[in-house]
Amino acid sequence: MFVIISNLKEWSKNNASPVLTVPAKVVTKRTRTSGGAGDSSASTTYYITFEVQSGDRMELRVSGREYGQLAEGDFGLLTFQGTWFQTFERQKRRAAINFALSFLYTLMQLQLLKIVQPFSRFLNQQR
Repeated sequence: MFVIISNLKEWSKNNASPVLTVPAKVVTKRTRTSGGAGDSSASTTYYITFEVQSGDRMELRVSGREYGQLAEGDFGLLTFQGTWFQTFERQKRRAAINFALSFLYTLMQLQLLKIVQPFSRFLNQQR
């Protein structure tokens, strides 16, 4: 009876909560397996901990499919309602940042070559 009342309270609270979409990062993943003793089948529950921009973390229950598709370190837009996970739209933020840094590094190298090559020619002429 206590479990039913507890679940009803949680459902009511989640249902009254606004649906929020926030930038977040996948911090960690875990599973909980129950059953499987004797002739009973085992069931697995999947959880992902997300960190939002404020530094707050929340652990949400997700489907096995979502659990399998997300990796620790993924960035994206998390949509949730209370403690109910809705979606996580992965962003290619890390790839975009790496590309931009690589591009800037290449530009810096090219600029250095423009400066160094004439100086190198000058030194070779002085020999």
